[in-house]
Amino acid sequence: MAEGYKEVVAKRSIFGHISRILFWGFNILMIIWIFAGFNSATEGMENMTDAEAAGTAIGTGIGVTLLVIIWVIGDIILGLFYLFTRPTRQMVKDD
Repeated sequence: MAEGYKEVVAKRSIFGHISRILFWGFNILMIIWIFAGFNSATEGMENMTDAEAAGTAIGTGIGVTLLVIIWVIGDIILGLFYLFTRPTRQMVKDD
């Protein structure tokens, strides 16, 4: 830090707090959704024929891929809101 200056950090706005909660909540929701969907799709596979198991594996892969795509798109959008509402930082001359 420069001599004779101090850093002043503003507080996050209400919209900033909401965007932060939405960003982290969305990430937690997507993690739960992917693991729960994967577990429910693969339970009972030991009683299936080879063709049924292959179909289940392909369908599960497609479903998880679509959820990951939704996750990435949602993270980009919510991440931009989170980034643009961060508090400002300024260097102010120390008196």
